[in-house]
Amino acid sequence: MIWYRKNSIPDGDWNFNSNFQFRTDRIPLTNENGIAPFNEGPNIINRCNEHLEADPSQSFTFNHTMTFTISFNTHDDHSLPGFIGAEDAIELEGFVHIGDFNRQRTVDIPVECAPRVQNHKKKTITSDLAYDPGEMRVNDIRLSLTTYSNLYSRPNPGTICKSVHLRLTAQTNQAGPVTIELFKFPGHQSQKHTLIAQHVNGNFLAKYEEVIEVNTPTNFAALAREVTNEAFPAETPWENILLTCTGAGGEGLTF
Repeated sequence: MIWYRKNSIPDGDWNFNSNFQFRTDRIPLTNENGIAPFNEGPNIINRCNEHLEADPSQSFTFNHTMTFTISFNTHDDHSLPGFIGAEDAIELEGFVHIGDFNRQRTVDIPVECAPRVQNHKKKTITSDLAYDPGEMRVNDIRLSLTTYSNLYSRPNPGTICKSVHLRLTAQTNQAGPVTIELFKFPGHQSQKHTLIAQHVNGNFLAKYEEVIEVNTPTNFAALAREVTNEAFPAETPWENILLTCTGAGGEGLTF
């Protein structure tokens, strides 16, 4: 309702155009506290819900017809001291059609119903189609033998022998445990190691390291084979390196 006091209206015929706004949170809604005196709010909510039930992720826009009333009191005696704006918290009941001159018009108001859930369909598809990597599989396995000038052992006070740093890396299709069998020569040693593959820079890697020490000059060799896939196991070629010794017990060999 739009209300003007008498002395703001000139005598005789009167026409005017005006733009105005009103706050949507002032539209009464029916809730647990009571029933709204006007049905505009509940009707808008119900129409939004009808379309959002079908697809909560999609917004919906429609025009809602609302009725506006303008009322004039042309008598000298009037009950309101001035202009009543939307910001004044008054009860409208009792004021509608209080004047002796009233006009009503219907206006289409655009209403946009916001989606309840953002990207609802995308989230549902992602959760329903979770990636299954299947059984643990070793895609690649590599072994390296490296010596350093400061990596050596002293089997006795007069002897220094080179040591070797053994590194083993297995690339898998997922995170988790993987078993690798390591063969060493001389001695024809064989030992199984259970490693844990972890995500590293876009790959799943399982790593093992060991320092091999010798007491005499030795031609050391090693081979690694995975035992997770018994039908087609991945393995490395034999890697070998000569470990020399120096000193009285080292047969006179030098680095």
